[in-house]
This record gives sequence, structure tokens and C-alpha cells, in this order.
Amino acid sequence: MFWQLAFRILRATYCVALITLCGAATLPAGPQEKAPAEACMPDLSSLGYPSAALEKRIMGPVNVTFSVDSDGKINSLESNSYPLLLAGVAEALRASRLGPECYGKKVTMRVNFKLVEEATASSTIKKSATEYDVIAQAPTITVEIFEYGPVGIKDLYKAADLVAVLRILSGDTEHYSTAVYKAEVQKTYKGTKDGAVLYFGPFIGYKLGNEYVAFLSKFTDKLVPKALPGLSYGIMDSSYRIMNDGDGVMPLGYACVFDEKADREHCDYGVKIDTYHVSLPHQIKTFPVESEDEGGSNKKWVRRDSFLSLLDSIAKSQ
Repeated sequence: MFWQLAFRILRATYCVALITLCGAATLPAGPQEKAPAEACMPDLSSLGYPSAALEKRIMGPVNVTFSVDSDGKINSLESNSYPLLLAGVAEALRASRLGPECYGKKVTMRVNFKLVEEATASSTIKKSATEYDVIAQAPTITVEIFEYGPVGIKDLYKAADLVAVLRILSGDTEHYSTAVYKAEVQKTYKGTKDGAVLYFGPFIGYKLGNEYVAFLSKFTDKLVPKALPGLSYGIMDSSYRIMNDGDGVMPLGYACVFDEKADREHCDYGVKIDTYHVSLPHQIKTFPVESEDEGGSNKKWVRRDSFLSLLDSIAKSQ
């Protein structure tokens, strides 16, 4: 009887010990509860519209996937959205901290950046557990329509550093960043002397050997040739720039457009001027070019002697 009672006590003690030591390892684990989407979604209510994207009027969705590390910090951000928009979202995410239920999880969310015509201020609206709208007023773009108007011949003369009749000797469009012409002064009115050799640019289309009335300004930058084979003009500390966006160089030529009946008076040497960009005194008579192919409807011929006499009078009055 005693031995039967002792055996029962010993068997009960063994079962209790077995459950205590091994029960946790042998019992099957139940399914883990997933954290709801809201719990692992950072608060982006203070997210504003990225200024760089706003300035460029960039809008659109940002789809981003990120991982949460063991400290609740967001890392391993993945997205193929526009960089200027993504930068604002990434900055907000880096400042966020999530709870333990999100450690090791991967989260996907969406932020929609929208520009509207009227909005009092930038606002961020939570549309759902995983989606935000960031709304801002589209910036106003001011477009200035500038129509290039005429400048008086006297004002052009006054603003120029050099006024002269030039003959083109050569040109170089290969060794410099812009076209450069070499010219000899045939007759000076301002800023140089007859027979001087000078260099000017940057526009193209001037013919070698032809003569032009030139209004030039000093070009302050040094012109340095590129390291290319062939001859160049070398390093130029002093050169000139054509004034009035190219209209400051006016070709001289022979034309039969003048309105006198006699051939001797109908054909004469003249100066071709864009009278839309360079205005002349009313007493200087102009004549149309032979065709619009020779410079457009704004180009007019002026008798050479009349125009050069005008420059002489302006030079004396300055």
C-alpha cells in the first residue's frame, strides 16, 4: 500500500516538472497578430509642398515603400517618383518614429501633390490609412513680352565705343567660341583711326572684302582660341562686339532702287539699314530693297553719301 502511494506521488511530480521545463517549447505557437495599417503609417500632417517643385510647377503622385528598423526608424526607402517631390516626402519620413508593432515591417504609402488655381495656403489631407494629398496654390508665372523697338541713330552713335566704315579682311568661326572677324578701318568717325586693324563679332553672315558701317562696343572678355589645328588670331585682349543685336553693322553696296528717273541717279552706292531697329531723321530718304530676300521688309537703302554726311554731322555735334 505504501509503495503504491509513493509511486503515484513520484509520477505526479515527474509530470509537473515535465510541463514546467518543456511545456513552452512543445506547445504549438498561435498565429501572430498583424499590426493595422494605421499603426505603421507615419504622421505626415505637417508635410508641406516642396518649394523647388512648387517653383517649377511640378505635381503628381509619390509612391514610396520603406522599411522600419528595430529602433522604429524608417530606412531603405524605395520610389521611382519625381526627385523634387520625393525629397519632401523622404525628409518627413526620416523624422518619423514608429512603434514596436512595426519593427521589421515593410510599408507602402502614397502622397499626391496637387496644384490648384486658388488655395489660401498649402494643406495636407489624409485621404486614407495609406494615402495623403498635399495641395498648394499654383505659382503665378509672369511672362514679359518684349518687342525690340528702334533706337535713334544719334543714340546708337553716342552709345558706341567705335563708329567706322570697315572692310572685312578675314573671319574665324573655328578656333573661338563665337565668330570673329578681322577688319581694316576705311574711314573713322569715333574711337579709332583710319587704317587700324581690329577684331569684332559674334554674329555671322558678313562677306569677306565687303565694306560695312559699324557701330561697335568694346568686348571686355579676353578671347582665347581653342586648341585646334590651323592658324587663329591668337589670344586677343581687345576686341569689339556688334551693337543692337547685329543691326549695328550695316552693309554698303551698289543698288538700282533710288527713285530718280535717270539711270545715273537711279543706281547709286547706298547703305542698307534695318529701319525698324535703327531710326533715322525724317529728312533722310529711304528706299526699299530689291526683294525681301535681301533682308526682309524692314531693310531699306539710304544713299551712302547722305548717310555718311549724317555721321559727320553727328560726330561734330558730340
